[in-house]
Amino acid sequence: MKRIVRFVILLVILGGCVAAGLMWYNRQKPSSDPHYDIAAARISSLRSMSSLCTLTLREELMMRDSVKGQWIVARVKVEGRILFDLDSMEFDRQGDTVTVHLPFEEMEIRENAGPDAYEVLDSWDAESLLMPRTLTVAEENMVKQRWARQVKDRLYKRGLHERARRNAVETIERLVATWPEVADGTMTVYVKGKWESE
Repeated sequence: MKRIVRFVILLVILGGCVAAGLMWYNRQKPSSDPHYDIAAARISSLRSMSSLCTLTLREELMMRDSVKGQWIVARVKVEGRILFDLDSMEFDRQGDTVTVHLPFEEMEIRENAGPDAYEVLDSWDAESLLMPRTLTVAEENMVKQRWARQVKDRLYKRGLHERARRNAVETIERLVATWPEVADGTMTVYVKGKWESE
């Protein structure tokens, strides 16, 4: 009888040790899908860059516009950049393959900060030749905003956004290639733009 009791006690102790060992092992072992955690961490490091500027430009333009019959012709120097908001970058994973989806580009156009960035060459009041008026500051700002939209349209027609998109994909591909998991072949990463699904 004593032997049976000892045997039962030994089994209970052994079972407790095995259970404790399994609990410790489950806490220590990596997640069942380690690539996902690594991919999430790597993407997070890319997002920490906040934005990626892939194209900058400087141009001098002749602009002509009117507000309430008041016409203006001016020489304008503008600066612009095309950038990508990496905070809104997305990714998906299938096995050891990760696809990074870049967001659409943002185009920023602003007047050059130099003293000669904006020069009025001519202005006239088409509605009153005898008592011509000048544009108010608010009207002038409205004209500049319209010019900025026109410059964006021109840049899109010239295809600069496509070059910026290619630059963005190539830049992220170069960064991704430095990841140890990509270098040693345990992870494959493809970089695509959301525009590719259009």
